Amino acid sequence: MSIQPASSEPNSPKKGPEDKPRRRIFGEGNKAFTKYLGHVEIHPEYWSLFELLAFIGGAVGGGLIAYNRYRHIGSPVPVAASLTGLVIGALIAGMAIMARCHDPAFLKTLDRHGGSPASKYFSPFITTATVGVVAILAIISYTLLPVGASPVCRAAVGAAAGGLTLLTLAGLTGALGTLITYLDVYEYAALDED
Repeated sequence: MSIQPASSEPNSPKKGPEDKPRRRIFGEGNKAFTKYLGHVEIHPEYWSLFELLAFIGGAVGGGLIAYNRYRHIGSPVPVAASLTGLVIGALIAGMAIMARCHDPAFLKTLDRHGGSPASKYFSPFITTATVGVVAILAIISYTLLPVGASPVCRAAVGAAAGGLTLLTLAGLTGALGTLITYLDVYEYAALDED
């Protein structure tokens, strides 16, 4: 026997999850996605020379392999997908380290010295992770190409997959550099409090 709360009406129906107001399909999630995209910096002015060369080399290599050696492309695909997933995991770990540093005293020191907003330090991580997700989608697209696909189509998708995969790998260096800078700022803030 369960105890039920008394209601103002004697025989009022019970309210369940279906009686809650419905969420709009493109409501809060769309706002969060728009905010997320505000931290993605894909402009070439943010790229290092290393990232640019990695993207071009990956695109040329991926396109040539896909165009000329379509039968032998099986081996680079799992390696590229695994490395891209590994980098995304490392980026999430780096963001977790940075998020751990967000205490009120550090944020006040950061604001005093012109380092605000702290979220700008996350942009290289978010950008590289986004490029990695798009690279994985390009790799999946490549694996789903039919056997009789035209060589130009194979080369285009292979170039996208190769370029984005190497850009993801090269982007890890910039993200790690930002992590080192952020930890230096954190150390400076800790010394400033003493």
